[in-house]
Amino acid sequence: MKKSLLAILIASGFILSACDDQELTQKLTDAEQKITQLETELKAIQTEQATKNSVVENSQDAFPTLNVEITELFNKSETLKVKDNLYEDENESEEQFYDSRVAVFATTATTNVDWLNSLLFKEIINHYSDEELNIGNEIITKENATELFSSMYDDFVNEVKQGGYFIGLTEAETTTYVNQRGNIATFTQHYDSYTGGAHGMYYTRYLNIDVNKKAVIQLNDLVEPSKQQELKDILWQEYMSMNAGEDGQISAFVTDKNEFELSPDFYFTDDGITFVYPVYALGPFAAGETKLHAYFYDINALLSKDYQRTAKDGFNVYPDSIFY
Repeated sequence: MKKSLLAILIASGFILSACDDQELTQKLTDAEQKITQLETELKAIQTEQATKNSVVENSQDAFPTLNVEITELFNKSETLKVKDNLYEDENESEEQFYDSRVAVFATTATTNVDWLNSLLFKEIINHYSDEELNIGNEIITKENATELFSSMYDDFVNEVKQGGYFIGLTEAETTTYVNQRGNIATFTQHYDSYTGGAHGMYYTRYLNIDVNKKAVIQLNDLVEPSKQQELKDILWQEYMSMNAGEDGQISAFVTDKNEFELSPDFYFTDDGITFVYPVYALGPFAAGETKLHAYFYDINALLSKDYQRTAKDGFNVYPDSIFY
């Protein structure tokens, strides 16, 4: 009896031990699965956070949507009483004086991008300089531009006081924001001056700024020199069409083809690029500035890769099957 009981107890011990081992094994298996699940979730969280960090970094480096406000740089004028030293009349008992007006006015486009503000100031200063400034990465400030116009005003006053300008001297510069499309932000800087004569003179500079390069797109950047003759031929045909009468005869006021050049001033449109010529370049003063338009489907292959239109711009996306 005692042996049987002992055998039963030993057998029960083995059974209980086996049950404990199975339960422990199951717990270890569950724990390993849980660890694997947690590791997977951790990797997913780390990947998500890395993506968010990348988005934040890219958003900090990306060029923002422009917030532009036109602000005044300089505005000063006065009318001077100046002695007439040029046309003195011996029969006149009193000295002759005339009114001569001096005026200088300037604006800029103030944006939410510091380097762009500096670049706009630089372009203004370069316009009035005999040689383009080689300033590298030097920051040009509002104070630099204001100093330029203040000095100009003082020079005008001195010139008028010395005689010779019966009506006066005036200069105006106005900056305008046109638009922003992709990596190109476009501004104009319009210059209007009067130094005597029947009328003043004006000129509009178009600034297409590549925000990726932080630079104004020049003609040679747009079209390399080896391809510019082909572009010139396209614009010449546009110029001839513009000046042709109903009978097909070309106006007598057109410029000679040998003197026709590409304008360094241009702006982008939805379907092409418009080149702007100053007064007198292609016609009389009364004709004003002349605009010649070239369509992308004619010139896209001539453009530098950076400025060609592609399918993502909606260029040449029509399938052949849509036409009959």
